[in-house]
Amino acid sequence: MTVRIFAVTPNYPPHSRVGAWLATHQLLAHLAGRGHQVTVLTLYGPPSGYSLDGVQVVPFDRGRTLDDGVRTSDLVVSHCGDNGAATAAAAKHHIPNLRMAHGHITRPASLAGAALVVFNSHALADSVDCPSPWIVVHPVVHPETWATQPGDRVTLVNLSEPKGGELFWRLARALPDRQFLGVRGGYGAQYLASRPNVDLVATTDNMRDDVYRRTRILLMPSSAETWGMTAVEAIASGIPVIAHPTPGLVESLGPAGIYVDRADGAGWVAEIERLHDRTEWADASTSVLARSGELNPAGDLARFTRIVEHLGARTCAP
Repeated sequence: MTVRIFAVTPNYPPHSRVGAWLATHQLLAHLAGRGHQVTVLTLYGPPSGYSLDGVQVVPFDRGRTLDDGVRTSDLVVSHCGDNGAATAAAAKHHIPNLRMAHGHITRPASLAGAALVVFNSHALADSVDCPSPWIVVHPVVHPETWATQPGDRVTLVNLSEPKGGELFWRLARALPDRQFLGVRGGYGAQYLASRPNVDLVATTDNMRDDVYRRTRILLMPSSAETWGMTAVEAIASGIPVIAHPTPGLVESLGPAGIYVDRADGAGWVAEIERLHDRTEWADASTSVLARSGELNPAGDLARFTRIVEHLGARTCAP
């Protein structure tokens, strides 16, 4: 039986590379690949529609598309951080609402009434007194999609201050003999400067070739991460990750992560220097490759799919 799935997100790939939308797309594309009809309405996306991996993406048109899309669906997927319109429309038309939670929840009441809340990590779920049924589905990362031969750079993806932009430039100044790579983020004010040992590249939808193939060490000094897709993608290539110990990054990287408080600049310098020893890097690389193998998404995908098909089947037209 084909389930008609109508999702509403503030934005969507490839026009926005926010981790929440990327993770949501991976799940929706999986459902489309199983033959379900998946349509995404973007509240602030481009003015024309397009198709991505079997998912039909349509622009917002002052409410008509949203209400019509919800009314003719079997399951509504909405996202924390949206304006609540999809949740309200789902309640109005008595359509089950699956609520995606991929960021810090400031209003747990916004999760009330959902048929299911999908958290991207146990760390996030544990931080919320959720008023609705919930599960954890980690963002889908297939290691074979991302695996490449690592390069020689010390890399930060997204040069905004919350992601560690200021620390990145301090490290580049402190280690003039090391080569750095800064990747402009798709959101947030970017901390930009210039140094002879730093290459800057634009936001890219080909992270494997443009970023991970050039990277020896990935930096994740984020002030907040509920999971850390960039880190999980990088370790598929055996790239060691130095991270600020947010609960999400500790969950995703496990004991393979190298944890340094983002306020400890000297600690970050010391770890970068340690990992430039070939033996130390090789040991760390072996550890993260093993962790990558442990993060097989098949189980989460199967469980998510079963639940979606069960919820959708309750409202499917015969």
